[in-house]
Amino acid sequence: MRAQPALSFFIFYLFFLISFYLSLFLFYSYFISMNIALEKSRTFAIRIYNLCKYLCDQKREYVLAKQLLRSGTSIGANLTEAQYSVSKKEFLVKVTISLKECAETEYWLDLLKETNILTQQEYDNIIKDCKDILHILIATVKKLKIKKEER
Repeated sequence: MRAQPALSFFIFYLFFLISFYLSLFLFYSYFISMNIALEKSRTFAIRIYNLCKYLCDQKREYVLAKQLLRSGTSIGANLTEAQYSVSKKEFLVKVTISLKECAETEYWLDLLKETNILTQQEYDNIIKDCKDILHILIATVKKLKIKKEER
C-alpha cells in the first residue's frame, strides 16, 4: 500500500514539470515572435518613410503618401507601446491596433499600385514585407485571444 502515495506524488511532480516547461516554451516562442515583429516593423517603417519621400519628391503624390506614412509607421510604434502595457488586456489592444494599421497600410499600397503611382516592381518590393508583418500580427492576436478565453 505504501507504493500508491509515492506513485501519486511522482505523477503529480511529472505533470508539474511538463506544465512548467510547456509554459516556458510558449512564453519563449511568443517572446521571439514579438521581437521579430518589432524588428520587422521598424525596418518596414524606414522603408515606408523612404517610399513616402520618393512619392512626394518624384511623383508629387502627397495625399496618399501622408496616409501611408501614418499607417505604415504606427505599426511599430504601437508594438513598442504594447511592450510597456500595464495589463494583458491593454497589450492585446495595442497589438490589435498594430494589426489594423498594417491592414490599412496594405490598402494604401494596393491603391498606389492600382492607380499606377507605384509600378508593379515597386509594389512587389514592399508588399511582401507588409504581408509578413500582417501574418505575424494575425497569429499573435489569435494566440492572445485563445489564451484569454482559456482563463
